[in-house]
Amino acid sequence: MRWAIAVLVGVTISGVGFGDGGAADKGDGGVIVEPVSSGALPKDRTEVGLGEDVWLSVDPRQVTGTNGGAAGQVDWSITGHGRLMAYTGSRTLYRVGDSATITATVRSGGRDGVAGRFVVNGPGARAAGGKVEGVDFERDLGVLRMLENGAGTDIKRVREVAGELLKDYSAPEERGRIYEERLIGEAAAGYPDRGEAIEDAQQAAKLAPAPEDRVQAWMYRADAELLRNPGDAAGRAAAKEALLGAMNVVLGEEVPELLPELPAVSMDDGGAVAAEMEHAGEMEARKRAERARTLWLEREVVMDHLMELAGADGGAALRKMAARVVDTAAKRDRFEAILELWEERANKK
Repeated sequence: MRWAIAVLVGVTISGVGFGDGGAADKGDGGVIVEPVSSGALPKDRTEVGLGEDVWLSVDPRQVTGTNGGAAGQVDWSITGHGRLMAYTGSRTLYRVGDSATITATVRSGGRDGVAGRFVVNGPGARAAGGKVEGVDFERDLGVLRMLENGAGTDIKRVREVAGELLKDYSAPEERGRIYEERLIGEAAAGYPDRGEAIEDAQQAAKLAPAPEDRVQAWMYRADAELLRNPGDAAGRAAAKEALLGAMNVVLGEEVPELLPELPAVSMDDGGAVAAEMEHAGEMEARKRAERARTLWLEREVVMDHLMELAGADGGAALRKMAARVVDTAAKRDRFEAILELWEERANKK
């Protein structure tokens, strides 16, 4: 993934503090905020690092249906920068950008309307640009990336630039990353064309080179399926199948049971060859840890959402669907073990 290592850079959050050691605090109007890091953090902290991960959730009491009715659906939207890992569900993960407002909306249930907001005040918006001339894939992809601007994303321009890049680049890995970026733009803009977003998700899930990006594509597809058919049983089933597609990718990777810490990296001062080799090894270890950490967080969000969609008696249905979607017996065994842990966790609540 392309996010910077989290370093406190003076990005402030409005109306919210973090609890020590992962305790939850509330943002503006009911969004609960929890830092992913388990390290000791000051209780009065009002700064987050650019690229830092934070959990955002809605108090379940705001989602419960009235008179014991069906639970409402929580939709998340973002204006500004940063990345939401999921746009539906009572909990999501936000990777902090330089400025943003994230809004949680309950579609139906105990409290209709806006459940709360989380505001990050930073140095300001990035400039968007047009396609850079010349054959430089990373540079051209960066231009497409700069068009992302939360709910203010010009999706027409995103589609135009992505279409131009798909004409210029034919390698499957390159095309996968282009589809991924176009999908991110669709998601940030609120999925104005859910059918097109689902098609882009299919392509990104098939072609994106990094497993964590393929997982993300499946997750965005689940969001688009739910938003295309809100409250509809067919939409929920399609979303569950997409989330199991995401789990199928995760189950094929080495993901630790606990959230991995990021190893330290020494400064490269351009010294002796041995020191440079040591630094290169540390950087490679850091990249592996970052990937494992991202996959771990994605697994948490996916299982959160699966359990929420499955409901109180949905374990049997998930197992039946997994038998069809998860593609090897070994992966299905690993999924069964994970599902049992989550069922046990749910029963303790």
